[in-house]
Amino acid sequence: MSKVKKSNAGLNAMLEVSDPVSQIKLMEEIQDLVEDLGWEYQRMSSSGRATYRELCLTLGWEFEWEDGE
Repeated sequence: MSKVKKSNAGLNAMLEVSDPVSQIKLMEEIQDLVEDLGWEYQRMSSSGRATYRELCLTLGWEFEWEDGE
């Protein structure tokens, strides 16, 4: 299993962006990536699904999960 080194570089970059238009573009990019990740939902482990759901809810997305989720 590979280990991922966590970095706050992306978060720091987002906090340094003072231009509202750039902030919106960055948020849209993040939302697009999360949306693309949703295509892999069925292949995710149960903990991966839980994290994905939490991320979606953090983004303010509301939708119904399939029964048994």
